[in-house]
Amino acid sequence: MFNFITRKLNKKGNDGPIIENPNLPPKLIFLDIDGVLNNANSSVFELCVIEDELVNLLKEIVDKTGAKIVLSTTWRYTKETRQMVNDCLIKNQVPLYINCTPNFGTNRTDEILCWLNENTNFACPDNILSSEQSRNQNDLPLTELKLSTKLSNIKFIVLDDLDLTKEGNNFSYIGDRFILVDRTVGLTKDNVELAIKLLNDIL
Repeated sequence: MFNFITRKLNKKGNDGPIIENPNLPPKLIFLDIDGVLNNANSSVFELCVIEDELVNLLKEIVDKTGAKIVLSTTWRYTKETRQMVNDCLIKNQVPLYINCTPNFGTNRTDEILCWLNENTNFACPDNILSSEQSRNQNDLPLTELKLSTKLSNIKFIVLDDLDLTKEGNNFSYIGDRFILVDRTVGLTKDNVELAIKLLNDIL
């Protein structure tokens, strides 16, 4: 089995010491929030709203696959919004996110590939930046971007409302694992079913 870094909460629900859990399967969800866990009908859409109904759909993926969450959303940029994500996950009994992708200010595909390159044995292109080049490290420190041990033989999916096919030149590396979510409705049962099939290798 492979070691993930997970987060232990103190009594107030804040991030506590990082601990190792050797019993987690190497399955990952690169998670966007806006347009995935909220939608065009969410109240005050632009002001950090997460819909419990949509989180419960995410929970179904996690429960049926054992996958762990890596934040690729812009919500990863600050400690406050990362905590908001964790608070919502706790409320809905979803395991906390384990890490974040770096912030290059370029395209999300390359940020995901950087994380994969540095934390797994997934074959990535040679032109990917390193996490040391991530922006705003006071708000998104390197400790949020790296696991203690590289993962092998991973399965992963990317849930996003952005059309990553139009971002950069490296989409082909994640194309068969990308699920485009309709931002007007957010995560759907069809998205969930496809995610489970991809992560459990039953397509």
